[in-house]
Amino acid sequence: MFEQLVKAFIEVDKAQRQRFDKVWLWQDYPQRAGRIDTGIDLVARERDGGGLIAIQCKFYARGATIRRVEVDRFIATSSTTEFSGGIFVSTTSKLGCSGDNALGP
Repeated sequence: MFEQLVKAFIEVDKAQRQRFDKVWLWQDYPQRAGRIDTGIDLVARERDGGGLIAIQCKFYARGATIRRVEVDRFIATSSTTEFSGGIFVSTTSKLGCSGDNALGP
């Protein structure tokens, strides 16, 4: 359900609507070609240029820590020619094992 909330936010938030013209849940993404969910929850298409942005959504309890392996999986899965970028959405700011360094500034 968190993925659906993030999708709805992207679709209705003014700034996000200006950046993206379409957002799909992974299972509805037309170019998925039968691939299973391997770390990408949503795909958004940028309005200018049509680049595809992979989005990972993590709904964690307050104080929980996102494991480095989860960050690494998202980076590996989204670092392809198919995607021009990635967004990591989380309900916690705690990243384990220097995961914050992997995500960049």
